[in-house]
Amino acid sequence: MSGSLAREARRIPLTGSTFIRTLAALDAVPVPSAPDAFAQRLARWFDWTHAFSLSAALGDASARADVPTFGGEAALAADEREFARVKAQLAKTIADAPNGAASSRRVLRPLKDTVVPAEMPVEFATFRQRYTKCQLAMETQVVPLRRRLRATLADRSARAAKLAELDTVMEQVVGAQERAL
Repeated sequence: MSGSLAREARRIPLTGSTFIRTLAALDAVPVPSAPDAFAQRLARWFDWTHAFSLSAALGDASARADVPTFGGEAALAADEREFARVKAQLAKTIADAPNGAASSRRVLRPLKDTVVPAEMPVEFATFRQRYTKCQLAMETQVVPLRRRLRATLADRSARAAKLAELDTVMEQVVGAQERAL
């Protein structure tokens, strides 16, 4: 309820000082809820076609058929090793990528009586190449790892299978937006 109806529904004490009655009346004033900024921004990434797959992924996990049992500690250890390998390889790729500084092959020597800027100009093409190289390396290595981990999750339990299905939907939605950026 809102407005005057909400105030009428609450019981204001008949006894007590004016201060107490005023405080009791203030309790009935509706307070606007804080907007959930993250949810609002995320909602801009979804369209109505994603609603069906997202609804299915968020459906009741208990309604699903029983899934096979988990592959055991050996499968978990193999996934952890693969994760560590991908993480190390991506860290190396990022560290080895050009950093956008002026090329070391080019030597800039100012002429006599020339004013030299305090900072050298930034080569944005180099930054873009680095970004593209790193993004491609991440996509190439992370996508197969995610598929493998989703398969492992799907073998664990119905709730884990639900999480794997949700990750698949989110990858489709977020991936489409990511490629558009």
